[in-house]
Amino acid sequence: MALGRFEEAITTLQALVHLQPEAAAARHNLAIAYARKGEQDKAVTQFRQALRVQPQFHAARFDLGTLLLEIGRPQEAITAFKTIVAAPAQTEETTASVDRLEARYRLGVAYAMAQQPSAAIATFAAVVQAKPEHANAHLYLARLYYEQRQFQRAWQHVHRAEALGAPVAELVAALRRTAPEAP
Repeated sequence: MALGRFEEAITTLQALVHLQPEAAAARHNLAIAYARKGEQDKAVTQFRQALRVQPQFHAARFDLGTLLLEIGRPQEAITAFKTIVAAPAQTEETTASVDRLEARYRLGVAYAMAQQPSAAIATFAAVVQAKPEHANAHLYLARLYYEQRQFQRAWQHVHRAEALGAPVAELVAALRRTAPEAP
């Protein structure tokens, strides 16, 4: 979308939010427009305002967590994704539009970014248990096990990630230098 279109959308959504400050969906859409325009702080504020209005609006929480990961604020992202993962499975407005498994995966990413490898490993293990074909979760597990010097486990997950089509060349080269004995 061209920059002018974002500005037009932002202007329209700002007017709507001004008229209906409790319109969580409008605030969510305004946050998305701000994020796409590169105004991350304004986006974070609007996501949080949408959640203040409608605390169980997990689509907004998911998008907030994703943005927080993108801008390097993993601790805050952990809070967002943990809330989604912990939410009851069938609550109104919550999980219908949010992939809870993807939220769990992004929680693992946030833990990894926050230098919490044990929590990241446990989270990614839960993802691959629920969805064995999740290539990126296997790839993260391989990297984390490599960093923890658990090379046999790293090899297991790198092979699985590779079989699922994930780009593993760099990690395989590192593993071969460090632990050349592939299982």
